[in-house]
Amino acid sequence: MAWAPAAVAQGASADMPCGGTTPEGWIASCTAMIEANTLHGRPLAAVYSQRGFAHTLKRNLAQAQTDLDEAIKIDPQYAKAFADRANFWTVVKKPELALADGEKAIQLDPNFALGYFVHGSAA
Repeated sequence: MAWAPAAVAQGASADMPCGGTTPEGWIASCTAMIEANTLHGRPLAAVYSQRGFAHTLKRNLAQAQTDLDEAIKIDPQYAKAFADRANFWTVVKKPELALADGEKAIQLDPNFALGYFVHGSAA
């Protein structure tokens, strides 16, 4: 089972930096932030991760994978990016990859509840 945002209407946060209230809004806002070319490191990874999650929700799966892979490339220690990619792998019915990314999210941040959720959803 793929997960959906618990509170889509919430504003921007460290893990959801783009703001907006819909996947379409996240994609537009995140794209503008990426194109501004002012972010680096974890903040840029968070923007790619959120846009990848939005593309997963919209079932723009090729773009979702590209964005999520880029988030992990930018910051391979970012647990949220692994959790978002685990969700993507669940959507595309690749549970072994979802489990691996869920495990990596948990390894990176044992207190990150979403890591356990996506790992359990993939099992």
